[in-house]
Amino acid sequence: MKLIYKLFSLLFVSVAVQSCDLMGSIDDIKPQHVVDDETVIVDASTAQMALSGVYSSVRSYDVCIFRSCMSVWAGTYGKTNTNGSKDFMGDSQNKTAIKVENIGVENVYRGYYYIINAVNSFIDNLNTSNPSDLSETRKNEMLGEARCMRALINMHLLRLFGEYYDNNSEYGIVLYEKPVRDNEPKARSKVSDCYKLIQDDLKFASVNAPAYQYEHSLFSTLVAKALMARVYLTKGEYTSAAEWAGEVIDEAEGSGYGLEEDFTTVFTTQFNSPEMLFAPYTNKATSELISSNWIATEAGRLLITLGKTMGEGGKLEPRYQATYENIENMNKTAKYPLIVDGYSDVNSYYFMRLPEVYYIKAEAEARLGHYDVARELMRPLCDRAGYADDYVDRITDTDVLGMVLKNKLMELSVENGEEWFDLVRYHQKGGFESWTIAEKAQLPAFNQLLLPIPRTAMAGNTLLVQNPEYQSI
Repeated sequence: MKLIYKLFSLLFVSVAVQSCDLMGSIDDIKPQHVVDDETVIVDASTAQMALSGVYSSVRSYDVCIFRSCMSVWAGTYGKTNTNGSKDFMGDSQNKTAIKVENIGVENVYRGYYYIINAVNSFIDNLNTSNPSDLSETRKNEMLGEARCMRALINMHLLRLFGEYYDNNSEYGIVLYEKPVRDNEPKARSKVSDCYKLIQDDLKFASVNAPAYQYEHSLFSTLVAKALMARVYLTKGEYTSAAEWAGEVIDEAEGSGYGLEEDFTTVFTTQFNSPEMLFAPYTNKATSELISSNWIATEAGRLLITLGKTMGEGGKLEPRYQATYENIENMNKTAKYPLIVDGYSDVNSYYFMRLPEVYYIKAEAEARLGHYDVARELMRPLCDRAGYADDYVDRITDTDVLGMVLKNKLMELSVENGEEWFDLVRYHQKGGFESWTIAEKAQLPAFNQLLLPIPRTAMAGNTLLVQNPEYQSI
């Protein structure tokens, strides 16, 4: 691991300098040590080191720390001291405007494009060098892993900064399929073109990536398929979402993945859990850590309300209670129990867990009117959470869609910021009708659906256009 880190502290000097073009001029930057792109990968060993460097890029502070802001925005997390977080705080009826100059937004924009540039540098270098001792099969596996990473990050960028909910919109994101090596301006792509690249990458990865990765901090064909299901749900193509999610669920056990028997076990086993589709490797013994910032975690207004209304027999919702009530670790949550002196492992970043795939399929089936199928998909997750055996059977057809989201929020909140996009989708496509007045009162105001393109990014790219909701700010 340390050898990998040292090699890529050099390689990423080049990538980091290139990625500065995405945020502003690099005229005054004079790097002393730059590894030439055409000479970094020389054989199978250095190719593997290069790919490990791509994986390392998602551990960065800018990428990891920002998810707490998204959870605050959704109302599932109470507060955070992350840079720029004050803009995301405010009551559900009077949301504080997110500023164009928000430092957290600027950091995550730069951080994600840094990863895109790292991936593109790897792909370009591997294809150019074409090491003689690297089999064609392994080369395609590596390219599949890299393209899966690019799809994951482009999807994050699109949903944060582009009108992802409108396939015909001109307000997509700036797409890069080659490393950035100069200051040439580039316009935003159409949303449809963004989805095409994302899905093309995932299709390639779903065929060429390794069939199974023992470490769930690495991408596999199953992870690519799970991400594809998420993409289709986001696009509102529910039949395709259900099909891809169903394939993942059917193949999971035979591919080394599966649901934990207990809800909280996954958070102690971390990235080693069979439930974890993708979570970066972290260990205190190395320099490869995740920036978490989940100190003194407290549930947000929406989660608190759901924790009470979803409970039965006067009790709190079981997952809420297990996650937030009477937790004695320093983070005050069962989801991030580590970062305590004496432990070797530290909390990871849960990019995607297998339960999300169950809820993707459940929502898609519910929107297609297949309520019995949706109930059966919820059953194993509700059973292991501690609900009564007949809990899902008592959910009426008119309540199924709304209950899918409630249970998904209880299962996955404060992990990857996914809850914000779920809430926006239900706001636009329907699904809150069966929620109680008290529950609806804690929903976000939805005054702003996207983040602003940072001014620094626009200053470095004269063709970059601001999102419409921020053009008058």
